[in-house]
Amino acid sequence: MNKYVLIALLILSALRTDAQDASLPALVELETSLTNYTMQELDAKIKAFEVSGTSDWQELLPSFGIAYTPSGSPRPSASWSPLQFLDRKDKKKKEEAECASIKLTYELILYERIHKLRQLYRDYLIELEMVNVDIESMEIEEKLFAIEEEKYLQHIIKPSIYLKSKRKILELRAKRKVELMELEKKKSALIYQGMAQL
Repeated sequence: MNKYVLIALLILSALRTDAQDASLPALVELETSLTNYTMQELDAKIKAFEVSGTSDWQELLPSFGIAYTPSGSPRPSASWSPLQFLDRKDKKKKEEAECASIKLTYELILYERIHKLRQLYRDYLIELEMVNVDIESMEIEEKLFAIEEEKYLQHIIKPSIYLKSKRKILELRAKRKVELMELEKKKSALIYQGMAQL
């Protein structure tokens, strides 16, 4: 009997270790990482916007081209309009408004991402707690199975009773393993949501 109890305890300690290994970085670390990533996205968007603009002095240059005299002969021409100053001011105001719009958009994006991260983190902690609650009942089931197995080995119970007990413990172990894999999957998704966006 001691051999089977020892095996059951080893299995339980392995299951308990799996549940404890499912730890995450602190929520603050994930939020900081997500904030840094979003700010890097914002900086890239604004830099791309700034690079696409032309220099101020280029906008004030006259336009060169070819004009025709009344007799029909071509000659070089240059044209310049004082409205270019007004256009330039309007363009600057429009660029400032677009930059402000981009910043506000990324503030909203950051708010949504952090909110989603917090939801995922809370869900993960709840499921981790649920998995840890099952550990006690699993320990009892393992002990009961060890007793049934010992009775079977001593020919006290029928093989059919032992097989039912074995099937039950195997189903419980499989269920536990699936729960731990699901928890690990959620952990990976949560880490990706927070940390992998660096």
